This record gives sequence, C-alpha cells and structure tokens, in this order.
Amino acid sequence: MQAIQGVMVTRLTRNNPVIISYAHKVFGSLDLTEAQWKQCEEQMKVFGSLDLTEAQWKQCEEQMKMNVVYQLLQAKKQESERLERQGKVRYEYDSDEDVEGGTWEHKRRAMEMQETQAKAVELTNSAEGKHHIGDFLPPDELARFMEKYRAIKEGHYQDHKLTEENVGYRMLKSMGWTEGMGLGAEGKGITTPVNQ
Repeated sequence: MQAIQGVMVTRLTRNNPVIISYAHKVFGSLDLTEAQWKQCEEQMKVFGSLDLTEAQWKQCEEQMKMNVVYQLLQAKKQESERLERQGKVRYEYDSDEDVEGGTWEHKRRAMEMQETQAKAVELTNSAEGKHHIGDFLPPDELARFMEKYRAIKEGHYQDHKLTEENVGYRMLKSMGWTEGMGLGAEGKGITTPVNQ
C-alpha cells in the first residue's frame, strides 16, 4: 500500500515521496511549473530520461495505469489476507475473489462444522434409539406434560380447569367474558371444551 499512496489510475500526486525526491534530483528544486510536474510524474514512472517520443509518452501512460491497477489489486489481496488471519471478513464480492473451495462464507462454515463435529457425533450416538418426548425433556417438564395429557385423555376437565392465574382467562375477562357464558358478541358460543 505504501508504494501506491496517493495514486489514482490516471495520475500520480505531487505528495508522493518518490515523486518529490525524483523532482528534487532532476530539477534541483520543488518550485516546478505545472508542465514540469506532469513531465516529472510520467517520466519517473517508466523512463530514465526526459526526451520521449509520442509513442513513449503513450506507453508510459498505459504502463502507469496498469501498474496502479495491479498495485491496488495486490494491496486489496494483502488486506483480505490480513483480515482473514484475524478472523474478520471483507464483505464484498469482487470478480478476483478466490472461490476455490467456496467463498469465504463457505470456508468459515466448513471450519465451524469441523470444530463441532465431535460434539455432533457424541449427541447423535447418545440419542440413538430414543424417540419419546420424555427422552429430551427435563423430568419436571415431562411430569407436567404427562399430567395434562392424562387429564385430556381421561376427561378430567374439572380437575385441570383454567383459573384466574391463566393469562388467557384474564384476557377474556377483561374483554367482557364471564365464566359459564359462551364466546362471541352475544355470548352464545360453546361453553364446554371441544372433545369433552
């Protein structure tokens, strides 16, 4: 990046230390005319003398542009490598992105999968042959679930009726519903639970 500091594709800036030292060497001072600066900038890049033909000037300009583009790509590549070493990612998709083995997202995900592979195998082996919800729920949660299941299955509705502690019950009460009445605008909806 140091080599291209202040460089644009079409020209080099006067603030570039290399150009300043070259101008000092060639002209003996930094008080240059616009034409001298331009000549100095272009000459310094390719040729060692100030006597150029028109073809050499054109070649100089083209080489300078190609060199700037190449150096920018190199700087971008070095920056990407530096970020990759730090575990960070550049969020852009250039046509020059290295996609062998996948994009950076694919590579990062592959590394995550390798890191968690042992734990995944352990969990898979420990879950082999298990298929009941009780194998995966904590014991107290399973007991509550089974109690509700039995109540529904055996029809013990009154034992497990909703009380005022239930959020849904309180919400219906706040909207004007009273216990024993049906739902709806006139309270004519069903009053007993479905399948009871």
